[in-house]
Amino acid sequence: YSYRDELLPRFMLAIAAARRLADSKAEGELEWRRGVIELGLGNLDACIAAYERGLALVTPSNDQRMITHIQSDLAATYLFRGGRDSLLRGIALYQQILATYDELGPETNPVSICLNNIGNGYLLLKDYAQAEHYCQQALVIAEERQDPMDQCRALATLGEIYAQTHAYERSLQANQCALDLAREVGHAQAEAVVSGYLAKSLVLCGQDTRGFALFE
Repeated sequence: YSYRDELLPRFMLAIAAARRLADSKAEGELEWRRGVIELGLGNLDACIAAYERGLALVTPSNDQRMITHIQSDLAATYLFRGGRDSLLRGIALYQQILATYDELGPETNPVSICLNNIGNGYLLLKDYAQAEHYCQQALVIAEERQDPMDQCRALATLGEIYAQTHAYERSLQANQCALDLAREVGHAQAEAVVSGYLAKSLVLCGQDTRGFALFE
């Protein structure tokens, strides 16, 4: 309620002021921030429209850091909205982001996350071969960097890919490794999410008792 009645109107005034001053970059950044507010209000279409306007306005500035931030938020929202068209748009944006990261070298931290997000997009499209391809790349980079959380993310996605393709033992192995990593770093939220995936894998493998025990 406060966002709608207080913060959002202020952003609209600030956007109008930036437009009057012909400051496209400032206007674009404000549109991006407005998109975050619209997302918080659950207005996905308004959020995407604001992100798209923000990206179009900021791009001529060649501020690659800001461009990448907006692209990332827009891509994630496309995947969240779902539907074939939105998923393909999200994947395409992540591919653009990945090309930017590639210029900085494979040691750049977000590469693994970006690859895993592309894999998630293909998983939602049920293109399992592509989904596995990108998630395996994400896992390799995460292992090279010795980043347990990125490894956890990639393994959890692979676990879901294997579950949906009836490779239940591989799903079980991937999710168990993901859970071990989440526990290793003490990430409670990741542990809770992956525990659910692991429980599903255990049930699919006929280990109902162990699977249900994870929910106790």
